[in-house]
Amino acid sequence: MLGIHTAALLTTVAIIAVFGLKTFKGVATVDRRYLWLAALVSLPLQPLAYYLVRIPLDGWLAAHLDHSGIAYLAAKTF
Repeated sequence: MLGIHTAALLTTVAIIAVFGLKTFKGVATVDRRYLWLAALVSLPLQPLAYYLVRIPLDGWLAAHLDHSGIAYLAAKTF
C-alpha cells in the first residue's frame, strides 16, 4: 500500500507545483492574498462534506435499507 500513497503524494505535489505557479504568475500582486484566502478557506470543505453529509446519509440509508441489498449499494454509490 505504500506505493499508491507515494504515487498520490508525488502526483499531488507535481500538480500543485505546475498549476499553482501558473495560477500565481497570472494574478496581480494585490490579488494574491485573496487567492491564498480562497485556497485556505477551501481546504476543510471536502472533509467537512464527508463528515457532515456523507456519513449521516450513509447511516440513514443503512437504517432504512438492507445492508446487503442492491438498493443500498446503488444508493451508496450515487
